Amino acid sequence: LRPSKAKVCEKTRKVGKSLISLLAYKESVGFIGMWQAMLTTSMIISAVSITSQTWLQLALDAIAWAELPVMLLFVVPDLIQKLTILNSVGCRADKNLIRRVTLDSKESLLKYQMHLVKMASFAQRVAKPSRAYIGQREKQKFFNTGLMLSEHVTPDESHTFAQLFATWDADNNGNVEQDELMKHFVHLARGANPSDAAMEMATDLVTYVDYDGADELNFDKCRALIALATSAEHKQNVEQDLSAIFFPMIDDDGNGFITIDEFTCWLRKMSEGVEHEDIANLVFKHFGTGKGSLLPAEFVDFMMHIGRSNLHHH
Repeated sequence: LRPSKAKVCEKTRKVGKSLISLLAYKESVGFIGMWQAMLTTSMIISAVSITSQTWLQLALDAIAWAELPVMLLFVVPDLIQKLTILNSVGCRADKNLIRRVTLDSKESLLKYQMHLVKMASFAQRVAKPSRAYIGQREKQKFFNTGLMLSEHVTPDESHTFAQLFATWDADNNGNVEQDELMKHFVHLARGANPSDAAMEMATDLVTYVDYDGADELNFDKCRALIALATSAEHKQNVEQDLSAIFFPMIDDDGNGFITIDEFTCWLRKMSEGVEHEDIANLVFKHFGTGKGSLLPAEFVDFMMHIGRSNLHHH
């Protein structure tokens, strides 16, 4: 607890609104410890050397001894805890690191949304049109193709497949049911009843690779489906749907461009804690300049860039 030579706040050497500096706080804890040691020593000497005491002296001694456990068990630990928090979270916190981690978490949210966009696009473009005529043999073929694609991806992409499966498997029973999958597509569905549209989307996706008729996705079927939906072959469809379907969905006022506020409000439907500054920083990170709004081509470019990155956490 001796004073540290490390710098605290350069100007005031104080933490937040504290009236004393971190250095003075350390000195105070050291002084309290020394004072407590002197008091305890004097009481021990008094108890040994003084044979007769009045009732008043005995009462004062009892109070002094009672103060010792209070100091040791409550006061000093509380001071040390506060000192530790001030020391680690206060002025010594790496604000750049905190900012970078915060930005990474918001980028991961966008990456996850981009995976859902690719899945929704695949459902509308491929799975839904084929649902009426494909049989178990075709589903087996689609599953085998997707599974083969999933086995030739990078380790990071393979990890992303596992993360998506774990996210969708809400009850953690090893399978993704249609109603579990549906909940993740409600904000991407169009029509008067988004829940029904999202359920139809989930059914189309599950059916496409449901070669065994289980009406649910195990991990192999899930990664086969994701591999198909995120393959390079489907890239052009995703770009077209980003511009024609998802851009108007976010552009609330229909003026032909998405403001940062509109983008932020859309993301808040999926996750709380998304701030205007977070999206503005991600846009700046991609374009190298600040933008208050995005045109359709800029939106597609931004989202496709996000989608090319690996999903590290959600």
